[in-house]
Amino acid sequence: MVLLLDDLHWADESTLQLLEHLAPHLPTMRVLVVGTYRDVELDVTRPFAKALESFLRQRLATRIALRRLPESSVQELLTKMSGSAPPSGLVTAVFRETEGNPFFVEEVYQHLSEEGKLFDGSGAWKADLRVDTIEVPEGVRLVIGRRLGRLGEQARKVLTAGAVIGRTFPLDLLEAVAELPDDAVLDALEEAERAQLVAADASQRSVRYGFVHELIRTTLVTTLSLPRRQRLHLKVADALEHLRAASLESHASALAHHLYQAGAAADSRRTATFLVMAGRRALAAGAFEEALATFEQMLGLELPESDPLLGETHEHRGEALAGLQRYDDAVTAFDRALTIYSTTKDDVGIARGARSASDCFVWRGQLTEGLSFLTRGLHALSMHAARERAPLLSWMAVVRMSPAYLDEAWQAMAEAAVIAEHLADPNVLGRVQSDRSLCHTLCGEFEAAQATAQIALPLVAAELVWERANLLVNLTTPAIIRGQFTVCDERLPELATTATRSGNHRALWDHNRHRSYLEAARTGNIRAYRSRLEPLLAEPFLKYLTRSAVGACLLYLGDADQALEHLAKAI
Repeated sequence: MVLLLDDLHWADESTLQLLEHLAPHLPTMRVLVVGTYRDVELDVTRPFAKALESFLRQRLATRIALRRLPESSVQELLTKMSGSAPPSGLVTAVFRETEGNPFFVEEVYQHLSEEGKLFDGSGAWKADLRVDTIEVPEGVRLVIGRRLGRLGEQARKVLTAGAVIGRTFPLDLLEAVAELPDDAVLDALEEAERAQLVAADASQRSVRYGFVHELIRTTLVTTLSLPRRQRLHLKVADALEHLRAASLESHASALAHHLYQAGAAADSRRTATFLVMAGRRALAAGAFEEALATFEQMLGLELPESDPLLGETHEHRGEALAGLQRYDDAVTAFDRALTIYSTTKDDVGIARGARSASDCFVWRGQLTEGLSFLTRGLHALSMHAARERAPLLSWMAVVRMSPAYLDEAWQAMAEAAVIAEHLADPNVLGRVQSDRSLCHTLCGEFEAAQATAQIALPLVAAELVWERANLLVNLTTPAIIRGQFTVCDERLPELATTATRSGNHRALWDHNRHRSYLEAARTGNIRAYRSRLEPLLAEPFLKYLTRSAVGACLLYLGDADQALEHLAKAI
């Protein structure tokens, strides 16, 4: 497989996490990753600059400098586009003005051709073609602007509406926004196609057009004043909501974008509703960068403190930040959500906020801080919130079990179990049993841990991917310790898929840890095991476990000094 990632100078954290995950494994995989970036736009403040330096330092990447086209290649490109060799003076002029940028070369050629300055009536190069009479534009935006200027007024109006819709746009939506007869819209699009500004997408069942380059779209959009642009965005949102009424959920992101861009012209409550819907979908897809941006926009709406969407906004913002492994920022967001939920007496929100904030601390080994959020959540719950109380109590049992407050922990677990059994809700029962399994593991009761996890597995619904990933960890950990490697072989693929899909980085860390150990146990290759552990040292989760394993490897390999150094850090 060849994976191409374009414009990495603009890369977001999700893309870089993918690269950082893949890079160490690529030598053993039948995968080639090709990334492109513009070094002139490599901003040291952007995440990719740091990642690139790390890849090159560790020799995980090979850098290939792509230079702009030399004059001979510009001549070859012009020959390919025109069908015959161009005059040398034209080649020199185009090369001088474009500096060999292939996109600029194509656009300049297209512009001069449309101006009728290159060819005679028979299609041959003009015999009297003089370089000093050819006006080569200074920049590509000017080229595009002049090409757009050759469109009729109606075609330009239609194309501007399409530009506000996006890089690609469906015909029915454009017709609804343009408010012109259908034939007039088609005439305009055909004119734009002839000018090679847009192209029809034949791969779609519904008729859809797209701009041949993003700069064409942005040039059109920037010609609009802010009020006109906002009104057009609102028209697009209205038309989209009407035309896609049967599938609004799947169009939530586009609706949210257009309503937010409409500014004060759109009702803020309507904008908020679609922003939350879009953010939820982004979270469910693991698109944490997109989700974070969406919920940042929600906060920009300045909703009143009493608005129930505000607590959810902070909570989901925390989930997105946790998905990006920005745990301290995530805690701040969960803290704010928990405060709002407590004020509005939202028991479901209180339980989610307290557990989420606790997780950010517990898996980094900061148990006291994690416990404080659980205690705060339990105190904030109403007397009748049994469904929310049971999972918080069972998780409190895990947190108290870790530093060996056994009596206190098992008492909390017993209370959670009684509530869960009384409720007879499979999801609550499943979450409590999952936590009980982890408690058994912490007490060294591995057979009981495995049996309890097996009971919990059919109770936790498949769509609860975060909880199911945690449960699969609780099932595979005692299996590893008991040497039941076939059980691990059955469960680890599902764990990897579920953890990746939910953005549960801690569960994915456990998967990688267990997979590395399995390979070492089967092959006895301690050096390979140590090399697989090294990337896990960069993860923030329970670092003492990884340090201990690295220390043990070094000890067996005869490097006692380094082993003691790692083990001292683990302690």
